[in-house]
Amino acid sequence: MDPLMEEEIFAEEQATGTSLFSPVTTTFQFLAAHGWFVLGGIAAAIYLYHKFRPTLDRWRQQREDAEYHKNPDIALARMEAVQRAREAQQQKLLADSQRALELQKEVHY
Repeated sequence: MDPLMEEEIFAEEQATGTSLFSPVTTTFQFLAAHGWFVLGGIAAAIYLYHKFRPTLDRWRQQREDAEYHKNPDIALARMEAVQRAREAQQQKLLADSQRALELQKEVHY
């Protein structure tokens, strides 16, 4: 690049106060000035999350239970889905055990 052109670009960046690295520089300046506050905020958020998570989980569970009591079809559909999943797992287990038994017989003969 032409040195005169570089000087013009540099002078223009200084005059306008913008550069290619302005967002990065701004971020670093913010962290340098307020880093401890950011770190403290993150630590407080983590502490509050762990403190209130069991309460939120209980609240969500109570909402789900209330939904099931209002509409028993939802509970029935969930129980049927669980039963179908169990049956599918059982079928897969039986098929895998049959396959393993056949392989074991082939190896011994």
